[in-house]
Amino acid sequence: MSLNIIVPVSGGLESTYLLQHAMTMRAKITVVYINVSGVAEGSVGELLSMNKTLDYFRSKDLDKKQYPGEIVEVLYYLAKPYLNVLHSNGYHGETQNRQANNINQQISVVMALTKLRSALVAHSRGVESPTVLIGWLKEDSSDVSYDDYDFSAAEYQEFLKLPVTLGRLSNSDRLAIPFRAPLWEMTKQQVWSKLDPALEPFIIPNGWCKYEEENSWVIHTPFDNKKQEYVDAKIPIEEKYTLQIEETDLGFFVKRLLKMVTWKDLNLPREAQFLINLVNDQPFIDARENFIYESRLTVLKDNFKNAVKELYSAASRFEWPTPPVVEEPILEDHPSSVKGDVIVAEDEQVGERISEDRPTVSVALRQNVAERFLGDRDV
Repeated sequence: MSLNIIVPVSGGLESTYLLQHAMTMRAKITVVYINVSGVAEGSVGELLSMNKTLDYFRSKDLDKKQYPGEIVEVLYYLAKPYLNVLHSNGYHGETQNRQANNINQQISVVMALTKLRSALVAHSRGVESPTVLIGWLKEDSSDVSYDDYDFSAAEYQEFLKLPVTLGRLSNSDRLAIPFRAPLWEMTKQQVWSKLDPALEPFIIPNGWCKYEEENSWVIHTPFDNKKQEYVDAKIPIEEKYTLQIEETDLGFFVKRLLKMVTWKDLNLPREAQFLINLVNDQPFIDARENFIYESRLTVLKDNFKNAVKELYSAASRFEWPTPPVVEEPILEDHPSSVKGDVIVAEDEQVGERISEDRPTVSVALRQNVAERFLGDRDV
């Protein structure tokens, strides 16, 4: 009987090797990507990198004697962080400080995997609870690294046992077993030395992405502390990683996360871009409690395209309100000049008051089209 294994993969060294380790077993493997930051720019590079690793292990040319495991499902978990501490150094005003980020990384992983395992057990009609593997290393604990922002080795061990406690308290996963950390006693250098050379080009450390629309590239820049970890372990690392967004379901999903879908992607006229932005601003809606199955990416893409096309068709028939003609008042004994159709007076408040009385089409578009035609769409 083959094993059932859940493996969280992020595109980094430890999780990629963890998947390689699982593939050496005769196991059915569920791969899950967990967004621990809640911000797309921190995820898309990892998603693209992870996908290259998945392509390698799903290739027809893969040596099945070396890797008898089978990837049966891939999921993406996009929940917001459990703890969010606002920062003032940019990134949309929602950057977490280091303490919050470290807590989120571990709590988000444990809670998401606990939820996923319970869901898989519920849908498998009583099949035994899947084994969950996590790529934690003892050398990353504060006992070894002396990084007081991180957890101690004992605290990491408590995290591994947490699913048992949570399962029994909630009565939803009473047979749950602790998570396993098979790489715990290894160092980063040892993990790197055992990594399949074919996977080395796909490894990217945790970092931040910037999208370049002209070339459809994602530029991934590793965080400074991650760079230092790789340097200390004598593992090759780049200052920046350039990742191509391909015209696939995952590529569209990445653009959707970045809110960078354009009229070109949908073969629509340029003036449809504003409608695309309206749809892009709608939250992801998925029936499986924030888990998006890889098999649903095509559905989400088609739903998005159809919503935009319906909006575009409706907008072309919509009768926009005509801005009323406002007679320009005569301002006696008040020096002024006329620029366009707005009076600019020495008293700036007069000009502002007059111009604010005139409705614009963009306001009407937001108030009418979005409310009438979007609603609760699964886009």
